[in-house]
Amino acid sequence: MERLGLLVILLEVAIVLTAVPVQAMPVSYDFEVTVTSGPLNGTTAPGIFTFNDAIIPVGGGLVRGDHLLTQLNFTWHDIAYDETTANTGALGFDAGGNLNFILFGNNYSAGSVSAVSGREQWYWYFNGDPTHPSNMFVYSVSGDGLFSDGTGSYQPVGPVPEPSTMLLLGSGLIGLWGLRKKLKN
Repeated sequence: MERLGLLVILLEVAIVLTAVPVQAMPVSYDFEVTVTSGPLNGTTAPGIFTFNDAIIPVGGGLVRGDHLLTQLNFTWHDIAYDETTANTGALGFDAGGNLNFILFGNNYSAGSVSAVSGREQWYWYFNGDPTHPSNMFVYSVSGDGLFSDGTGSYQPVGPVPEPSTMLLLGSGLIGLWGLRKKLKN
């Protein structure tokens, strides 16, 4: 009888947990671009970008559009950029939901980006598909019509559980411990 009661309680908990709507979670990446040719050869600049995991297609794929980044912090050539002054053309994901394609810059529109000669514009294109790998950072210097080329790298920023999540998990574990103790008596 005790086991039946425990099974009923566990079933109720499972039903409640599956009824809770899934919230979009921010996913953040540190990145760094390095210029390898042109007037700014040797210049490096770090940054961070964030997007919500709700945009990741089931089974992977490419997502095109403006404003896919929810946060951007990047300073290039003494100009600070954020998600309102530089944003996305596209983000791509493998079947496991891992980021493997990046296209963003400060001249973006309708899912694409570009850098026009003679204007202060840049974009970073990264395609981690092993069959078509490509990694380039392109920067056009204002006024002189010169381009600088380079590459970029990125790595995920580890997720940090929210305090409310930890409190909920701890309360649940204490509740299960108390239930187990009660059922033993």
